[in-house]
Amino acid sequence: MAEILKMTQPLITAEAVSRSYLKGQHQVPVLRGVCLSAARGEFVSVIGQSGSGKST
Repeated sequence: MAEILKMTQPLITAEAVSRSYLKGQHQVPVLRGVCLSAARGEFVSVIGQSGSGKST
């Protein structure tokens, strides 16, 4: 039973993540209130165009 709970509990959790960039004199929001959780063994991928800030 403990092993099942261990597998289903989130290994990582992010809540209400927001990010914006300054372009000239304007703030450009790119994330607003993003929530994510991933359990052990789950595969998570971030996709987007080259240069779009995926690794930031």
